[in-house]
Amino acid sequence: MDANRLFRMARIINRLLWPFLLPLIGGVWIFSKKARPHFGERLGLWSHEESGRTILPKSQGPRLLFHLASLGEAHAATPLIDDLSKRHCLYLTTTTLTGRAALKRRFPEIPVSLAPLDLPDLWHPFLKSRRIAGILLFETEIWPIMLLSAYASGIPVGMVNGRLSSRGMKRMSRFGFVFGRLVRTMDPILVQSPADRDRFLALGASSDKVVWTGNLKWDLPEDPDDSVLSRNLEEWLTSGEKEFLSSNGKPFRVLFSSVHPGETQELMQAILRKTRYSRPLHIVLAPRHLDRLQEFHKVVSLFRSHRFRSGSGKQSPDSASPILLSVLDTYGELRMLPPLCEMAVIGGTVEPIGGHSPVESAHAGIPLVIGPHIDHIRDLVLALEEGGGILRIETAEELPDRIERLMNSEEERATLGERAKRVCEVQKGSRQRTLAGLRDFLERTGGKVEGLSS
Repeated sequence: MDANRLFRMARIINRLLWPFLLPLIGGVWIFSKKARPHFGERLGLWSHEESGRTILPKSQGPRLLFHLASLGEAHAATPLIDDLSKRHCLYLTTTTLTGRAALKRRFPEIPVSLAPLDLPDLWHPFLKSRRIAGILLFETEIWPIMLLSAYASGIPVGMVNGRLSSRGMKRMSRFGFVFGRLVRTMDPILVQSPADRDRFLALGASSDKVVWTGNLKWDLPEDPDDSVLSRNLEEWLTSGEKEFLSSNGKPFRVLFSSVHPGETQELMQAILRKTRYSRPLHIVLAPRHLDRLQEFHKVVSLFRSHRFRSGSGKQSPDSASPILLSVLDTYGELRMLPPLCEMAVIGGTVEPIGGHSPVESAHAGIPLVIGPHIDHIRDLVLALEEGGGILRIETAEELPDRIERLMNSEEERATLGERAKRVCEVQKGSRQRTLAGLRDFLERTGGKVEGLSS
């Protein structure tokens, strides 16, 4: 069964299900306050920013839809979006509100909206009304109905920074009759690693369309001057140490980057079980999802001294405490924290989530501690491990000894940090390889190809 036939079948099923879907969608709007912001965008309607102005002047022509998931992907994709916007009229969609907000701040002149629900009666008119000439997916954002709607409309689809974990591969293989057809019609598929290339080929992609270009996350975006914001963040960290910690030595700052509630509970309990550290300990906790902040409150309450970046929540000063917990409950500041800390623990690796990018911490030149669950970031971790820039732990119980070890060895901290930073420098260049791999795709979708190497 080809993609067009699958689309027609999906559309028939969609229309049969509308009597059941409409009450369900209405119920989500009524009972979920979190879902209400920009809810119309989930239905493929014009966003608030688009209403009242013409977003598609005739001089601009058709647009390239760039779709990605959340805040982390938005940050990683920023340099590529900068490049593509010089060659193509873009339209950006995200899966999450945090990703949408980040892109809206960074690219105020480019239309940004949440992606519609994955239904053909939403995606088909969405693509037509926005005059989409091509779709680029970032990493693993493979939504079947979106792609079937594109193929039914004759819209080319490609992928950049493609990633397919072993777990994702197993899930897609169960529905190979759908996903196999979808990936076979994607051109190009530019992937992060040879392992990702092998998985896409096993799923049915054509070998001449799958190209290893490297991981775009190594090419960090060049942000505008954030010196004032960074200075404010450093002042917040320093003021807390003066107010909340005893004066017995310089505090040792440990960043817990993009952590989840379950693993945070394990890690904090392990830290508190160690009764004595050589220096006062300042834990800087950066939750992965701030909409789940309530789940961290049980962890926060374990610490006699704790506070929140936003000033919300109960601040608990105890100058006799040897450990301070500072919670970063604001958006957009995590990327500025690594240079202000002396080591980082990478979230999503202690419990079976798959891990979040360690690149920003590695680029800051600080030691990294990473747990056993690295399925989503395997190639990043293996490169850092080969370069001697990380420490691995198998369980949360091992972390206090790693902290104590690095706390007492400035030389080892410097060595690990320098090695991690060197790996980042060596791995750069995927952005240019990606642009070269997109040359034919941009030409097919009406973009400019000047300056792109063949």
